[in-house]
Amino acid sequence: MNMKYFTKFLCLFLGAVMILTMAACGSKNTDTDTDTKTGSEKKQLVVATSPDFPPFESLDGSDIVGIEPKLMQAIADKLGTELVWEQVDFDSIIPGIQAGRYDAGVAGISITPDRLKNCDFSDPYFLANQVIVVNPGSDIQSKADLTGKTIAVQTGTTAESYCTENGYTVMAYQANNDACTALTSGKVDAWVVDNEVALAMAPELGLTVLAVKPEDQDKLYDAIDLLAQATNTVARGEELKSAIEDNLLSLHEAIGDAEASTVYMAGNSSVLQTAGPAMYQNYMIENAGGLNAAASVEDTYWAEVSYEQVLDWDPDYIILASDADYDVDSVLTDCTAVREGHVYQLPHAIEAVDSPVPGSFLGSVYLGSVLHPEQVSEQFYHDCADAFYTTYYGFTPASYE
Repeated sequence: MNMKYFTKFLCLFLGAVMILTMAACGSKNTDTDTDTKTGSEKKQLVVATSPDFPPFESLDGSDIVGIEPKLMQAIADKLGTELVWEQVDFDSIIPGIQAGRYDAGVAGISITPDRLKNCDFSDPYFLANQVIVVNPGSDIQSKADLTGKTIAVQTGTTAESYCTENGYTVMAYQANNDACTALTSGKVDAWVVDNEVALAMAPELGLTVLAVKPEDQDKLYDAIDLLAQATNTVARGEELKSAIEDNLLSLHEAIGDAEASTVYMAGNSSVLQTAGPAMYQNYMIENAGGLNAAASVEDTYWAEVSYEQVLDWDPDYIILASDADYDVDSVLTDCTAVREGHVYQLPHAIEAVDSPVPGSFLGSVYLGSVLHPEQVSEQFYHDCADAFYTTYYGFTPASYE
């Protein structure tokens, strides 16, 4: 997901609950309008962060910049208070909040049951996933190759918990910058970190990003369950999952036994990136009654392919990722999908529906309307989108695509 969609998410966040997994955390003390030491009205909002987690927060000179600083500034402005930052190690944020040193903390903090025992969380606003980062030419190609290797993580993070609980050899660092340096200097074999951070830091260093946990619908439902418990909305969470399942069932019934077309799912940054069977996009293609042209790809993240390979697959349809900003027509002029005008981009006006977020089922419905227009009408997709966003976000979309 790129910055323009995060900006849209922040706008939505100020007026609606976002069912995702990163959040800001704060004290369980409900007296937030007065200074606990003096009893006077508070004039400052003191927020702790560890600014080594781009694009969420990082340093630009001495300034803390990123998605969450923008969010916290908006909150401070709304409260009419001065925003004061405290830079600390990541694993010091929640203890500092408990001790009353900070009013809140932001640092890409994932909601976990243990953390919920120690602080309150805001409405969540991002769904995170762990990835493996390796040096070019590494023999590590998937999670299975991590056995016997040394993995860098940031202290106190879900990456550290995941790797430790799964028996991997771990070297923990106070800052992600240090974990990254340990990888590039050869002190460790891999670095495990949240996906958006890896994608922000790895490319300029020439590092390779691999998925740790393949994306699928079950993990999305697990995230919804966790967040429903965190926000005391378990019934609402069950209602949401049922709504997603009902819409997908209606889609499957509408498609019936219609002939399946081959689909090439093009990536965010290049048409020569595609999603193999391990990615969430493959699940979307199957839901829409299609066949993934890249079914033979073994990569667990966006795979780089050649122009010749795409022409050899010769897919019936080319579908651009929601965040794609390139023109496929100028790249693959010899492809059947291009010649027949079967090139489309997944909806992106509200959110990227090709990521495992609650609204991603709409990506499947939209794709179904593209692959099987006689069985799944465009109006069916519009009706599904209207009902979903009205019920769970409180607004009706002005645009669908």
